Amino acid sequence: MRRRSSQPRHGFTLVELLVVIGIIALLISILMPALTKARNQALAVKCGNQVRQIYMACLMFAQDNKGHLPRASVGPGTDPTGRLDSERTCAFTHQVLSNQEWGVLDYNKGVLVQYIPGGFDVRKDTFYCPGDLGEKTQGGGTPTSDLRNFSYSFNAHINRPDVNGEHVFAMRIASVKHSANKIFIFEEQAPNDLWCLLWDTTDTNTQPHDMRSDDILSARHAGQKYVNATRTTTPASSEWRMYGPIGRANYGFFDGHVEVLTPNDILNRPKYFMLNVPE
Repeated sequence: MRRRSSQPRHGFTLVELLVVIGIIALLISILMPALTKARNQALAVKCGNQVRQIYMACLMFAQDNKGHLPRASVGPGTDPTGRLDSERTCAFTHQVLSNQEWGVLDYNKGVLVQYIPGGFDVRKDTFYCPGDLGEKTQGGGTPTSDLRNFSYSFNAHINRPDVNGEHVFAMRIASVKHSANKIFIFEEQAPNDLWCLLWDTTDTNTQPHDMRSDDILSARHAGQKYVNATRTTTPASSEWRMYGPIGRANYGFFDGHVEVLTPNDILNRPKYFMLNVPE
């Protein structure tokens, strides 16, 4: 017959448990910023690859259309015939909700998406950044309320004037001078259309740091707090001022390379996106 030990068994004291919990909490607080940064970097890499895929689709379209890019414009819009002009455009349709104009990219009829291998879901995933959490800008809407289904837009200056009321192809990609220094594809925050930064150079009040209310360059790859700043504060606030130099997003250039830039990198250098501004 076994004898039970006469020595009592000791468990952890309350102090010891608190010390262990404190050490675990400290380690988590140290590791969380690193994990968040690593996650943002991973999303930025995936997002950059999607920008390259969109560029390649544009390039293949241009090869089939005498060098012309697809027109980044609305589809039926206010046209009562509902004509999509699908042979020339990206087939973007717009709607008016709450006195705001918002659009949906047609992943079935758009000419550009035909050059992206895969079905509807693959095409949508290509045009929707994995770091896009359904953002809303001060003048914008969310994918839920306004059906937005894309995160990227094109340089507004590629479109050419209509001819006899008909939409024409966009400009030839080979006509862009200094293509390595000109942005073609923008990662935009809550875009409401397929074009970005149509800057009116005749407006004497426009300054390099100004942005159109519906063209907000994304900051999502530096953390959501910089995205939040553009919808909860005014441009004069300290939060918004942090968004400009710290925010990060992907931008595809006309020569095909992709860079991660801050909003200020672009807004302070209009030659990045103004195709008629010399180097």
